[in-house]
Amino acid sequence: MDKWLRSNNVVKAIALMIGILLWVVVHLDIDKTTVTATPLPGEQTINDVKIIPEKLDETHFSLQKIDPEFVNITLKGNKSALAKLKTNGIVVQVDLSNAAVGTHTYPLKAINVPSSIALTIVPNLVIVTLEELQKKEFPVTINLVGTPSAGYIVGLPIVNPNRVHVTLKTSELNIVDSVRAEVSVDKAAAVISKQVKLTAYDKNNKPLDATITPAVVDVEIPITVPFKEMPLQVKVVGYLAPGYSIASMTQSVKRVTVFSSQATLDQMEFYDGPQVDVTDLKGNKTLTLDIPLKNKDIRVDPVKVEVTLEIVPSTTLTMNNIPLRISGENDSFVTKILLPEQPVIQAVLKGAPDLLGKLTLQDVQAIVDVSNLAPGKHELMINLSLPMFITAAEIQPMVLKATVEIIAKVDALSKPTPNIIPTSSLTPTPTSTVTPEGSSKP
Repeated sequence: MDKWLRSNNVVKAIALMIGILLWVVVHLDIDKTTVTATPLPGEQTINDVKIIPEKLDETHFSLQKIDPEFVNITLKGNKSALAKLKTNGIVVQVDLSNAAVGTHTYPLKAINVPSSIALTIVPNLVIVTLEELQKKEFPVTINLVGTPSAGYIVGLPIVNPNRVHVTLKTSELNIVDSVRAEVSVDKAAAVISKQVKLTAYDKNNKPLDATITPAVVDVEIPITVPFKEMPLQVKVVGYLAPGYSIASMTQSVKRVTVFSSQATLDQMEFYDGPQVDVTDLKGNKTLTLDIPLKNKDIRVDPVKVEVTLEIVPSTTLTMNNIPLRISGENDSFVTKILLPEQPVIQAVLKGAPDLLGKLTLQDVQAIVDVSNLAPGKHELMINLSLPMFITAAEIQPMVLKATVEIIAKVDALSKPTPNIIPTSSLTPTPTSTVTPEGSSKP
């Protein structure tokens, strides 16, 4: 044994084993101390955390008040865990999913806090006041601002939809006066189409914080040149075949819309339309004609008209005692008819049988025009004013002229009045004979 212990190799081996054992013992003590260490406790307070309402049915309720609006939060836990916690992510909520109208108390809860940290909310209850919302339908009003380009006018806005629903708390719904939006037409020269956001206003023109459904509507505003609706006049030109007359003329378009400058429209009472050439016609005719434009500054709607003519064999009617009428008299003169001595004429009229059958003496006028004539005697043409499609075949006396005398009123007072029957004293009675054109009268 002594010999074995004196060996250097044995001693070295024993020394190595003892060193290893010491190293193991030291490290086992260190690990045991680390595992069994007691963590240090910590506490943190977060002040003025805003309360967030959650799950409120905003279609039926309006949140009037939350009391209090802010709370304090106390956090307790491991200091290292508190140090790692992001406090700005902590949210305090009040669940209003089962809320009711009126003032009620509801519990609070915090989210985004780990379960290892104890949390206290002060106070932990909140008082919430809710008011019921109601809905009412209103028309949409579009206010136009500005002035369109020169020569253009603004039409009525077309809104889609033109009625919307306004939702407000019950106490405020009755003060809604209108729902509207503004659209600028300043310097506009074409149709404006856009979407606009609506706002509800009270009677004092104050905007209201209301929910509008839909909140945005489509608006179209016509911007056009001035226009005017007026009768369309279709003229007949040419001469029918001998022995025929027009019984009726119908047109598919009786009124047209004329677009032009306002000055031009103010001078127009009717629109001079196309001409219908009836030269040598003997039967009915239907024509589709373009409505002409008088100049480049005029546009007409529609642009075509269909004209239908009914053409029948002519007959004649003799009408007696047609009184001569004077037109264009000057208030400073007295005008008298000298010839014919009886201021009446007889005329043979030609036309369709149905039209002649409806003719009365009031429909026919024999006119002598004295416009712009000086005092003295004048021989003037007798003009017959007849209904449409009626013509004069013959006038008696054969002389188609009348002699009139124009006298200044001062001279007329001193001059004897000739023995002339005034036209106002005549009570003409028409006597007429209708005969087919070309036949002899009985």
